[in-house]
Order: sequence, then C-alpha cells, then structure tokens
Amino acid sequence: MRPTLCWAIALQLLSTASLASQQPATDTAGAYHALLARLKARDTSIDFTALRLAYAHSPEYSPYGSDADDLRDSMMAALQRRDYRRAVQQADSALTFDYLDIRTHVMRAFAAEQAGDSAAATWDRVVASLLTRSITRSGSGNADSPYVVVSVAEEYAVLGMTGYDRGRQSLGKCGKRPCDVLETTNHETGQPRTFYFDISLPMGHLDHLFDNKH
Repeated sequence: MRPTLCWAIALQLLSTASLASQQPATDTAGAYHALLARLKARDTSIDFTALRLAYAHSPEYSPYGSDADDLRDSMMAALQRRDYRRAVQQADSALTFDYLDIRTHVMRAFAAEQAGDSAAATWDRVVASLLTRSITRSGSGNADSPYVVVSVAEEYAVLGMTGYDRGRQSLGKCGKRPCDVLETTNHETGQPRTFYFDISLPMGHLDHLFDNKH
C-alpha cells in the first residue's frame, strides 16, 4: 500500500471523529513537560497552542528532524506491508521522541483501526485534529495572516488534513516575518491555493544553533 493511499484512508477515518472540547489554559515558557503529561493522560482541555509553543522553547525542540524520523520510515514500511501491529509499535516509538507530530498520529490511527483497536485510533484522531486546529487558528494562511508553525512537518500535516496536495515551495516574507510559501491543489476539486506559513520559530532555532557554533 502506497504512503499516499495510507494518508488518504487515514484522513477519511479522521473526518468521522468528533473533536474533544478545547478550553483556554495559561502557560509559561518551560511548561512543555507539564502540558505534555496532561495530554498523555488524556486531558484534552489543555491549550494546544501553549503546548506547541512551549515545545518550541524546550530542550527537546527539533524542528528540522529528530530521532523519530527513522522510526516513522519504519512505520511507513510496515504500513506498506500491511503489518499494522508493527506499524503501531513503530509509531509509538516515534511518538516518544516527538509526540506532537500530526502525521504520526494520523498513520497510527489508521494502523490501529486496521489492527482492531478502535479506541486507540479514536485517541490519535482527536490529538491530530486538535493539533491541526491549533495551527489553523493561528492565522488565515495568507500573506497578511500566515499560519504559525513550529516545524516544517506541521506545514505538510496541515495540507494533508485539509485536503491539499503540495506543489512548489519557496521562501518568502510575510511582512517582516520569514514565511514558507506553498503552492497547492485541492485533491478533490483541483482548485489551486497558496498557503503561507510563519516559520519564525524554526528559523530562530536554526539561527541560534549557528550562533552557538561561532
């Protein structure tokens, strides 16, 4: 089974899931572990935007790749073999490094559903949906009001969750902020749309790494 097909099927499953309630919560920098612990304890009342921003200020922040990457590759390979239990195991391992990766939750939901664990699949759908909602509520996705992301992976996840196929990508400006500009096509209607993503946080992290090396 091709990864794109897995993604499409998983999105169909996600579309049937009801979203848990999301209530505002206060947070300060450094609260990532506390918020993450609450989420893993199935507390969906947390502020998902605060969680994502706290992650971006945590020592674990790795917006351009992490130890989870190889595990996600193994998960995708297992999905292609239709070894769904193995895919769930690899997804679980990947999530220990990056619990906020939307794509992993989407694929884990699909694998869990195929393996007969509907409760686990429902949980992953809820997490993926609420993380995506946090991003899409950060702006309008245009040059004047870009979506604020903490990683490039969030950009691709938003496209997948909203039904768009990625085309040309370029680096631009949204006012004074650096932006990724993605030209896309809706895979159902064929209508084009250009998305703008504020990448100030991942770019700032990269600049900080380079500054520390000099």
